[in-house]
Amino acid sequence: MGALNDLIDDFLASLDVEKGYSRNTLDAYARDLADFSAFLEEKGLADISRVDAESVSLFNQRLRSKGVSQNTVARKVACIRSFMKFAFRDSARGSQAVEDVERPRVRRGLPRALPENEVARVIDAMPADTPVRIRDRAMLELLYSSGMRASELTGARLSDLNWSEGHIRCVGKGSKSRVVPVGSKALQWLKRYLEEARPALDSGKSDRLFINTRGTPVSRSTLWRVVDKAAAGADPANHVSPHTFRHSFATHLLEHGADLRAVQEMLGHVDISTTQIYTRVTSSRLRSVYEQHHPRARLDNPDE
Repeated sequence: MGALNDLIDDFLASLDVEKGYSRNTLDAYARDLADFSAFLEEKGLADISRVDAESVSLFNQRLRSKGVSQNTVARKVACIRSFMKFAFRDSARGSQAVEDVERPRVRRGLPRALPENEVARVIDAMPADTPVRIRDRAMLELLYSSGMRASELTGARLSDLNWSEGHIRCVGKGSKSRVVPVGSKALQWLKRYLEEARPALDSGKSDRLFINTRGTPVSRSTLWRVVDKAAAGADPANHVSPHTFRHSFATHLLEHGADLRAVQEMLGHVDISTTQIYTRVTSSRLRSVYEQHHPRARLDNPDE
């Protein structure tokens, strides 16, 4: 068992050092591989030579019997396949074993984006009467204005903001950086936060853009709580998360005629097919508007 776990440790180290995966991604990979390793030990298969398509299939069956979603199973299998490629990189038999692993289909649902007026309600629901709340309002404005991921926003540094150009540098998945425009509204709130609120929170401990009352970086869980609080204040019909702002950012840009490639670049998507999902959202909304308002969209009495 030790040899298998050592290989897993080496694999995770390679993702960290060579590929620059984020801490959140590394933690997810570690959990998935720990689950797989425990399953192999339970089945008496805890040896790298026993890791093959059959053992992965048995693991899949276990996950499905526990009611794990198809998308989660697909993610775990992708992680295991990556590990197998690493473990068997010098073995022809191992390479074939990787190819034999069945890849479950991923069900891609449409991203949940709020209507523009609903986004405004959520953001405006955050009062700005204390340093912390001014910070929170600035975070909400930046989320929607830039389409940043939660980890990108909480990881942003003061030096990432370019005031003269009106953009912010984001460090995304795989430690890849990109530059994203920031709207005037968000810049206005960032300026107020930096002038009025951050000095009251700053203890000189951090160069991160957003800090907490201890002067240390704001965490992702804090950002989630901020979004939850604002959503509760607006009483929105839809569930709202930090990623909802990202989905709304992309959807609203496309609805207003933005170029798909430009949106892809702003979101930091490697594959444009990921960005194209948002075109399905805008198409479905257009269809809904058409059916509601066009006099010939549907027959009131199809039997006539």
